[in-house]
Amino acid sequence: MKFSVDNVILAKQGNKEAFANLYEEVNKDLYRIACYTLANVEDAKDAVSETAIAAFLGIKSLRDPERFGTWIMKILSNKCKSKIREYAYNNTVTLENIPEVEAISRDLELSVDLLSALATLDYETKMIVLLTVFSGYKSSEIGHIFGLGGSTVRSRYRRATKKLSKILEGNS
Repeated sequence: MKFSVDNVILAKQGNKEAFANLYEEVNKDLYRIACYTLANVEDAKDAVSETAIAAFLGIKSLRDPERFGTWIMKILSNKCKSKIREYAYNNTVTLENIPEVEAISRDLELSVDLLSALATLDYETKMIVLLTVFSGYKSSEIGHIFGLGGSTVRSRYRRATKKLSKILEGNS
């Protein structure tokens, strides 16, 4: 995730335009991760919007401007977890709750098989894969988000990719 540290510093000082520029720089990455995590376009949009609001309100508490990417991804992760808890709580299947797989596949060029394979992973492991592959985070940064060591993140990533490979090979 690429962003301007200067914009982070200005946003921390209350500059709304700098925050708007920051959001422009990171919103596509946030949206992509939210879509892969939630498998529902509308919920992903909601999670990204909630993340932007929380980040705007809390940016003054960010200690290290260079860690903005990790910080905002942690906020998104928590918003996605909340959405997943809502799914479990509501636990009703209606047409509104069925993931819009076609829209996600078209928008993000992701196959249904990959979505299904990702759905077999637990939340934290799925986020490790998504943050590594689609956002280019380093294992140490992901470890910071989830409170894990870098070697644990790398190990989980390797196990997850092996599992995904087996599943996708079986679908071929």
